[in-house]
Amino acid sequence: MGINSNRRIAWIDTAKGIGIILVIFGHIGFGRFETWLYSFHMPLFFFLSGYVYKVKDPYDVFLLKKVRTILIPYIVLVILYIFYDFPSKYLGEYFLSMLIQKRYYNLWFLACLFLLENLYYPVVKLARDNDLIIAVITLLFVFIWLITGKKILVWNVDAVLYSAPYFAAGYILKKHSLPDSSLKRSVILSPIFLLLNIIFTVINLRLSGRRLEMFSGEYGSFIFTYIAAFFGIAFTVCMSIIFDNRALRYIGENSIVYFGVHFLISFPIAKSILITLNCHDSPGLLGTAYKLAYAALTIVVTTVISYIYNLIKNTVSKNNNLGSIGWNQSTKEI
Repeated sequence: MGINSNRRIAWIDTAKGIGIILVIFGHIGFGRFETWLYSFHMPLFFFLSGYVYKVKDPYDVFLLKKVRTILIPYIVLVILYIFYDFPSKYLGEYFLSMLIQKRYYNLWFLACLFLLENLYYPVVKLARDNDLIIAVITLLFVFIWLITGKKILVWNVDAVLYSAPYFAAGYILKKHSLPDSSLKRSVILSPIFLLLNIIFTVINLRLSGRRLEMFSGEYGSFIFTYIAAFFGIAFTVCMSIIFDNRALRYIGENSIVYFGVHFLISFPIAKSILITLNCHDSPGLLGTAYKLAYAALTIVVTTVISYIYNLIKNTVSKNNNLGSIGWNQSTKEI
């Protein structure tokens, strides 16, 4: 997705690290806090993907990269999910779910990103990188999404169309070297962005009674979900500049590993550890403490898996110069 392999942008990796942690929290479930994080955590990834997006290569080269860095990891994860679910479904159901991709587990995001990046290749080329033309075409995508009735469509086309403004905004802002990485400015602006995000999230909930939940095809009062999401993204970018650290950057650099295995592998292991320690979910503060422990263990387990994966990947790369199946590049895609 365009980050030079020799030069990563620190705040982007940190922002992805924060985003992955929020994804884990969201999958565990944290009540009202969960409603807040859902207001922007997936739009954040589309924004960051747009920020590092480039279309310099010919389309055949571009497409091959996207197949290697997004589609192949998607297929590998689908195979893992088949073993996870088997034999609760017939084998044909798995392949049908994979092909149709109507929110197939958390893998819907990879399918959506693959289509979105391919969709914007001709947009950027035909617009000749003109910001206004890109913005107008992006609004056209939103209009198409609206006239489809905001229904969940094959290969998550509804989510692709809805996410276009986040992706386009990231792409356009990168061209103008925004946002800057001023620590002082981030400290000043972060509480303002957070407050505005909360205000517009509450307005959306009051008007529509629904939070933004892309997996379920729930978009609430879409104008306000857009506004809330953009302020949430801005808040996260500020936080990633303020709290930039090696741990968050590591999670961000390996985001696809965390994204791919936390639900499938790390959750069951973390839950087994808590059961062994005689820890169980319950109402009130004890329940919150349990969920925090659950999230922390999930992150630790996934970090161990990521470390092992990177050891294997580096060993394979050194031995035969072939590299991995593309996950080493795809950590830049999410």
